Order: sequence, then structure tokens, then C-alpha cells
Amino acid sequence: MYIQEVFIKHFRNLSDIDLLFHRQYNIIHGQNAQGKTNLVEALYYLSCAKSHRENAFVNLIHYEKEFALIRGVIHKHNINSKIEILLEKNGKRKITIDENNTSASMLYDEFAAVIFYPDDLRIIKDGPEKRRRYLDVSISKINKNYKKALREYYRLLKHRNYLLLEQKKGYEELLEIFDEQVALFGAYITKKRVQYLAEIQQNIQKIHNEIAGGNEQISIRYQSVVLEKNTNTEELEQCYKMLLKEHFKEDSYRKITTQGIHKDDFHVFINGRFAKQFGSQGQQKTAAIALKLSEIELYEAHNGTRPIVLLDDVLSELDEQRQTRLLQMLYKTQVFITATADEVKKEFHKTEYALFHIQEGKVNQTVQ
Repeated sequence: MYIQEVFIKHFRNLSDIDLLFHRQYNIIHGQNAQGKTNLVEALYYLSCAKSHRENAFVNLIHYEKEFALIRGVIHKHNINSKIEILLEKNGKRKITIDENNTSASMLYDEFAAVIFYPDDLRIIKDGPEKRRRYLDVSISKINKNYKKALREYYRLLKHRNYLLLEQKKGYEELLEIFDEQVALFGAYITKKRVQYLAEIQQNIQKIHNEIAGGNEQISIRYQSVVLEKNTNTEELEQCYKMLLKEHFKEDSYRKITTQGIHKDDFHVFINGRFAKQFGSQGQQKTAAIALKLSEIELYEAHNGTRPIVLLDDVLSELDEQRQTRLLQMLYKTQVFITATADEVKKEFHKTEYALFHIQEGKVNQTVQ
């Protein structure tokens, strides 16, 4: 899979951008605050109709304009398709694939992108919310039902929390009804997360060794109160119901749901030691890269093609050896790299990359 060309209009500071890309490496260089991250963000948005740094899509539209447009031609399994996303200041959004209206959920079938930005290097030492997000985004790319279940779980959780907050007469009975569904979707999500991490574990050791250039042992463990009580995933639904019932008094006192998949986490261990607490900064970064690369490998295993990879100012966070190893491991993938200088081109042969310079939202392909 790769993106052949893109047209962007009024997306943040980008206007009338029309580019043809290389099938391998695409280097986007320029000074800070010129629009490099905006270009990467636009490509990512084309893959899932979501931004990695902004929730409200109206904020992606240039402040002086009424709309933004992203259009891309995607090559996948020897077939080209055209994706177009129109964003309007009035809150409307239109998504088309080959000029047919569609929903954001259908984009995953046509185009996938894995974005990697500096904050991702801190996934090991940051809080559990970031690791849950990594799991949810990664699994959603290969499992539509997971994304639907996740959406439904959080819808139910919102209603449950409202009942706990208001505590109107008869709310206990209503909670029991909601708990049935919360447990159903919670059990399904837990199973899929555990299964996904098991698949990651099969790939991550080899990837980790290639990046680190050593033989450190890396392992991943999912952390859930439900699994601590019962490791049999077939009985998770019943276990979830019991967990919610056991914490009814605490939930009522705090007026919020204190237990569930929205509190779960996973931990990474290096040589049997808890990486978040005992890993060096270099070990934590290497483990984070290995997680991201494992995501790419699993996507390919499930879909028969590799997603594009967006490296937004990540290389500057790595030492030279890790930079080189990371880029070598992405040789079979279309990669977009942002940097303040074009020095990264020295890693490639002239036939392997295209070079783009960006200044004040204007992008030009430059001579190699």
C-alpha cells in the first residue's frame, strides 16, 4: 500500500498543495512552524478521519477559510482508489471513496497509516491512558467489530456514570440493566486486547533485538482487575458483572465507575524488570519503537499489505544507530519523514527517496 499523490487545500496553514510521492521514502524538511507536522497530520487524517492532536475537526480548517479539503490517490493490491474528505466550518464533514459517499469507519478498508511522533517514545513511562489508546487504535485498524464495541462500551459507560452522578430514585435497578451490557462489551474488549498483545509478543522480540543491536529479553503483560480474579477469558463476562456489583458502594460514593476496561493497562518488561520503573531512557525508547513496528507487522499479517508510516520529528529523538536501524527496517514500507534539515537523505540511495521543502505552508519538491 502507498499513497501516490495528494491534494490539500486550506488544511491548517497548507493551501493548494499538490504532490506526487515516492513509493519508499519521502523526506519533508524545513524550519520549525512551517507546516511539516500539518502535512503529516493531513495524510493521517486521510486514513481515519481523525487527528492525532486535535479532536474538533473544524479547528483543522484555516482560520480565514470556510472549508478544508484533502484528496489522495491510494494504491493497494494493484488497484487505485481516490479518497476525499471535505471539512466545513459549519460542522459538516463529507467523506467519499471513488466519489461514493461513505463513513469514516470504511476508510480503514482502503488506507491505513501508522503515525509515530515524539510523544510515542514515552509510551512506556507515561500513564496508562496512552497505552490504552495505543491498543485501541492499533486493534481498530484490523478489527471493525472492536471499534464498534469500544464505541458502545464508552456510550454505556457515559450513561452509567450519569446514573451514579444523579442517583435518582430507582437508579440501582437501572444500573443492573446497564451492567449487563457493560460487562458484555467489556469482556469482548478485554479478550481482543489480550489476543492482540499475544500476537505482538510473537514479533516484538526479533524487532527489539534488531533495533537495540543486542539480546535483551522483552515481554508484555496485560493488567486487568478482572484477569487477576479469573484468567479464563471465557468467563470474563460473568466476572465483570461480579466486579461491578462488588464496587457498587464505592462507585455510588465516588459517583463514577471505578472499574472496567477504561482503567486497564499493559506493562513492558526488559530482562524481567519493569521497564517503566527500571528501564533506562534508551531501553524505553527502543521498546516504544518495537511496539510501533510490531503494529505494522500485525497489520500486514491481517491485511496482506503494509500501512504507510509517518515519522514526525522522531529521528531527532534517536541516536544515529537507532535512526539507521529504524529506517532499514522500514525499507518495504512507504515512509514520510519530517526533519528541520535534509541530512537524513544520506541514509538512502538517490533512487529510494523524494525530497520536499516546506516554508510557510508551501511545499516544493527539491532536487536531490
